[in-house]
Amino acid sequence: MNATFSDLSPSSRIWIFQTSRSLRNDEQELIIPLVENFLETWTAHKATLKAGVEMLHDSFLVIGVDETISGASGCSIDKLHHFIIGLEKMIQVKFFDRFRVIYREGDAVKNLSVKEFEEEVKSGKFQPTQKVFNPMIEKVEELKENFEVPVFETWLNRYF
Repeated sequence: MNATFSDLSPSSRIWIFQTSRSLRNDEQELIIPLVENFLETWTAHKATLKAGVEMLHDSFLVIGVDETISGASGCSIDKLHHFIIGLEKMIQVKFFDRFRVIYREGDAVKNLSVKEFEEEVKSGKFQPTQKVFNPMIEKVEELKENFEVPVFETWLNRYF
């Protein structure tokens, strides 16, 4: 069952798929309806899931499931991951590359490899208090308060 992302309860479970590069508008306009169609028929043990999708900062595809109605199972999560792999092939972008560092620089959202990030730390461009996006959060309510965190609060603190 499709829901608007804003209609999901704050405790809804989320999966954040960060992109290996910013998605263009035409790519987003292509994939969002495909994701919505997938969510319309997404089930767990034959139970319909109340799910929604949101694209954030051209770099994060966020899928949420309101588990107060029905929870996602291992098989349903596998189906989601296989679907996302299909999107990767379609638009030639990676959604499962956890070795990306995405952050704001003024109004722009930057997307670096960990190696590029390490070089920027060595050059002094990054300070431990610089905020980065945290794709590891798991609840809708965390998007507001914990999606952007100081880099020293993440696994990237080892580079300082």
